[in-house]
Amino acid sequence: MFVVGVGGEGLRFRVRAEGGEFGPVVSSLVLAAAQARAIAVAGGTAVVASSAGTVASVRWVDGRFVVVPWGPESWPSRCGRLLSEHGHEEVQGC
Repeated sequence: MFVVGVGGEGLRFRVRAEGGEFGPVVSSLVLAAAQARAIAVAGGTAVVASSAGTVASVRWVDGRFVVVPWGPESWPSRCGRLLSEHGHEEVQGC
């Protein structure tokens, strides 16, 4: 999913609509959150994967973003905070 040795040392992300293909690798969590937001607001579930192995799902439920992380990284919480700028968010525990 992520090519080793490409893109520097920072986290990289890929986003897809649940059941779809992953999009291109991005190095910006802001861009990944924007892609996830677009999918969620359109009624889908976005899946955001990081090069560290942590994954989070993003849904828009009853006027709120719900971010569900799978893994120990802290970026899903940051993703939730970015999404909260465009609506209420709820980050569930791991």
